[in-house]
Amino acid sequence: MIDELDLLVTRRQHVIYNLLDWPSRPNSGLIVIVIANTMDLPERLLPRVASRLGLQRLVFHPYDHTQLGNIIRVRLQGAKVFESNAIEYCARKIASVSGDVRKALYICRRAVEIMVRKSGEKVGTTLVTVEDVNAAVRELFSSSIVQSLSSAPKCDQLIMCALVIECKMRGREVCSAEELFDRYAQMAPVQGCANLSFSSFLRAIQRMFSTRYLSLSNGSVYGAMEVSTSMSPSD
Repeated sequence: MIDELDLLVTRRQHVIYNLLDWPSRPNSGLIVIVIANTMDLPERLLPRVASRLGLQRLVFHPYDHTQLGNIIRVRLQGAKVFESNAIEYCARKIASVSGDVRKALYICRRAVEIMVRKSGEKVGTTLVTVEDVNAAVRELFSSSIVQSLSSAPKCDQLIMCALVIECKMRGREVCSAEELFDRYAQMAPVQGCANLSFSSFLRAIQRMFSTRYLSLSNGSVYGAMEVSTSMSPSD
């Protein structure tokens, strides 16, 4: 099983081709199952690579509010911490936005912290209310930078995604402009974004720095520059 196949996409797609071609070799005895975050990845692959994909496609839909509510209750392990309508409110709020269970759990954790700070009592003494959950929701989604990026050009959004992925794969919080450019160049054809020259890419980074999406260090955009995000990677 290969998770996040879209991260392996390069211009020539040799790695993906070899992985998908492996099961077709004599006596391989191998079945390859791939998972991708991009719904139309097969249509964006080179024809010779797409020909190695099977015809079966299973779509995993985002969690709905019922599933999110059940996950939250399982995580609580029977502890009476939330009012029942507070859990329902959190689940419905996240289901209407993204269905991301990580955000739902973050909001629950933050709501508990808000309740403790407000009441001054220990967890379990006073239950978390809808008001506490709503305060956590507003805190999560009220960032002006996050709201601005959601309406930014697709190129800027992809640069931000490429930065988060590159830093995650390298296990650090910053990467060089060259590393980020290579990652963007791999992802752009798959995501339907324009290929940029390195000079155009540097200008895009400078623009994103001026709007506070990115942080730059160690020199100018034309020197040995390190790039990091100005917001939480989870956002």
